[in-house]
Amino acid sequence: MERQIETIEKQGDGKEIWGIKSAKSFRDFLVNKKRFFSSRNREYEFVLTQMIMAYDYFNPIKVQVEIEGWHGKSSFEIVKGIDNLTIIKYQRKDRDSNPDQVRTEVSKAELQAMIDAILKLKDNQPIRTSQLSVIYSRLLGLEHSGWKKGDDPIFSDRSFHNKYTLILDALDELKLIKYSNGKVTILNNQLSIQQIL
Repeated sequence: MERQIETIEKQGDGKEIWGIKSAKSFRDFLVNKKRFFSSRNREYEFVLTQMIMAYDYFNPIKVQVEIEGWHGKSSFEIVKGIDNLTIIKYQRKDRDSNPDQVRTEVSKAELQAMIDAILKLKDNQPIRTSQLSVIYSRLLGLEHSGWKKGDDPIFSDRSFHNKYTLILDALDELKLIKYSNGKVTILNNQLSIQQIL
């Protein structure tokens, strides 16, 4: 009777894995591989997209931030998705009520428009947020008449204005910009969608 021999190869330390040195996390590794295959192999890209979505489902990236509100402290979280950002804000209706959760979904297109608007105005540092909002609105194809002038000013469009300021708050928390006193300063001239997602 002949004995079967099983060969067990030693697991590597990760140094010889293709692209592992440039990745800061497993998610980053998957995103880099997806980017590599996006123009080479659609099936691999699809599988990697599904893996990233599963990874995000089980390991959501959350950043919790304490912010001063009118009625004491409130907070928000940033949850990164494969092609969107979810900003979860906790707001009190009044001093005695419990905070309500308000979720705001920001699409990749909205994030890209914000990046493009900031980079377009980067020579005017610090950038006035009123000026930035007009460029941002135009890049999204919206018909706002200006910041405070005309028939459809941004300042009066509460849903647009609230989402706009939430995006700036999130970029500030991710240390990509400094947002305060109605002004934006870029902290990284290489601002890109990959740094956000």
